Amino acid sequence: MSTVPCGLPAGSEKRGAVFVDLHRSAERLKREYWLYAVFNCGEAPELNTVQDQARLDWRAVAVVEHYPVKPDVILAAREA
Repeated sequence: MSTVPCGLPAGSEKRGAVFVDLHRSAERLKREYWLYAVFNCGEAPELNTVQDQARLDWRAVAVVEHYPVKPDVILAAREA
């Protein structure tokens, strides 16, 4: 059986994810909130359900858009 959640490209990190608003809802609603994850999409799809998904080992990932530039490029632009 494949352990890559459906919708993720092959070779991805093989991790599911939820957006912050869904995670907050799960934290607030506890056992009234369900996670549905489908695995093995290509062969025989398998629906997995988890009640109270907030109890899982979720880790927040923050990505900040940034534009790196080398110091010598800055120095060259200053002199131009």
